[in-house]
Amino acid sequence: MAAVIALAAVVVVIGISRLSALKESIRLIGEDRMPKVVKLGAITDDVNLIAHELCNALIWDDAAKVATALDTVQQTRDKITRTLDARAPTITSDEGIKRLAVMTATRAAFVPLQMEFIDLMRDGKKGEAKVLLTSKLRPTQLAYMEALDKLKNLQLELIAQAAVDGEALYVHARNLMFGLLAGMLLLGTLVAGCSRAASLAPSAKPWRWPKRWPPATWAHTST
Repeated sequence: MAAVIALAAVVVVIGISRLSALKESIRLIGEDRMPKVVKLGAITDDVNLIAHELCNALIWDDAAKVATALDTVQQTRDKITRTLDARAPTITSDEGIKRLAVMTATRAAFVPLQMEFIDLMRDGKKGEAKVLLTSKLRPTQLAYMEALDKLKNLQLELIAQAAVDGEALYVHARNLMFGLLAGMLLLGTLVAGCSRAASLAPSAKPWRWPKRWPPATWAHTST
């Protein structure tokens, strides 16, 4: 019986430990990796918005609309900076740090060109601003967005891997627990069988030395 109880305790401990590991995997997806994907997607949208407003500034002749477009570029750039400042420290994997460094470098090349474009537009140098947009800004923006996509794809890969690892952990825990349960049932059956056999066996009475021997009977043989 003690062995059955010990096996039951092992099943419970293994189940709790595996559930804890599975819970941590799910928490990592929900609280860390998915938010990163969402934020990186939002940054990509903001970079597209910046590119759109830079083009609008070149197209419009209305000074007020041009000023609004340039202000939007600056505000969106500040928003991206705040997002990256909050999320960059949470990227800790070796590959993530490498891709983050590439993205940071491409952004460092893109931002000064934005500011140069804005200065040219405010100085009324639309022709020079157009040349800058087509020759430098656009290629630099594409490199920046490519780096963003690679960083985001890494997070998606980590999410997919976490899902695979979680499923493997569940299958392993399930098989192990079923095996232990089967062993516990078998052991319980053996214990119950032995107990039943012991209860049905006739009790043997101990032999005692007789208090008095009966008189001997001698056989007489005639000759």
